Amino acid sequence: MSLPDVTAANVAEVLQNDRMVKVAGVDVDGQLRGKLMKKSKFLSIVAGGFGFCSITFGWDQQDMDYPKELAIWNEENGYRDLNSFRRIPWENNVPFFLVSFLDPDTREPVCACPRGLLKNVAAKAETAGYRAMAGGIAVWIQGFKCRISTSQAHYVMFVSTIRYVVKASGIKHGIAPCFMAKPRHGFPGNSGHMHITLVTMDGKNAFTRDTPDPSPPHPDVAHLSDLGRQFLAGLLTGLPDMMPLFAPTINSYKPTHFEIRVPGADANPHFVLAAIIALGWRGIEKELEIPVPPLPKGEDMSSASDKGVRLAKSLNEAVATFTRPDNVAREVFGDSFVDHFGGTREHEIQLWEEAVTDWEVRRYIETV
Repeated sequence: MSLPDVTAANVAEVLQNDRMVKVAGVDVDGQLRGKLMKKSKFLSIVAGGFGFCSITFGWDQQDMDYPKELAIWNEENGYRDLNSFRRIPWENNVPFFLVSFLDPDTREPVCACPRGLLKNVAAKAETAGYRAMAGGIAVWIQGFKCRISTSQAHYVMFVSTIRYVVKASGIKHGIAPCFMAKPRHGFPGNSGHMHITLVTMDGKNAFTRDTPDPSPPHPDVAHLSDLGRQFLAGLLTGLPDMMPLFAPTINSYKPTHFEIRVPGADANPHFVLAAIIALGWRGIEKELEIPVPPLPKGEDMSSASDKGVRLAKSLNEAVATFTRPDNVAREVFGDSFVDHFGGTREHEIQLWEEAVTDWEVRRYIETV
């Protein structure tokens, strides 16, 4: 069933037969944090937004408080996105809207709001006359794979709700779909890799050139436009600095990925796409050159031909790089975001270091 386009002018008519409305925002882990409200309450805040619990960015995935108070507590304000209108069939078809979190004074996105971060990054490209088009594949345990290809806004809106939809549907059928990057030993892992291109406002792919470059720096990029090469250079140059956004959990570093195949199914899609666009656009603005040649056919990583920079092998290593004063993330996202998100990942590391795993118990309980 197709859904109507919802605007402030027609939202009351669209919801005329409803009593309740569900709203939810996306936290730093990509989880939906929401509440159910009366329709009359929702209609009263359509124009101006509403207060949303400040704990949204103060809880981890298990609703545990972060050990130190992070900078944006008590500053967020919810602002509904009518374009995100959906209905939830397994909850009596209740209407559903995503919200973004804005500073109540400036009306600018709160620094850690995933939707706001992506919106700000995409706006830079749009100001210059380009739109980001994204597609990707999300894989999760139970053997399912989901391909999505659309505009960046619709892509992340879909992916940010897919985990909720899949898990809620799975429970009704007695299964528990899992989006961990590597849920068990011997399994290759759940991926969340992403494809991206920039297009002009009239829809032309900005990464291609009409005729092959007769003298490309590398044969593999002969069909890639100068803008496309700069975008790629930005990704290759900045990716090592952004690893906590692509691989945000302890478990993220156990499988091996890389289209952009670094992200796992556990990553926050807003942050992943924001990082990709931000790094690529930085490459364009700085007119960066591709820093390393592609590996020749038949050559393996770590061979003499491999000149690439190694990515972090653990969340601890990734966060140490991410929070450095000279990190690229601070340049493109600002200190407030890096300090907040870095703090949430330090909390994750601390919990892991304090944990006693099943492997440790099996390994040592009878032998030491």
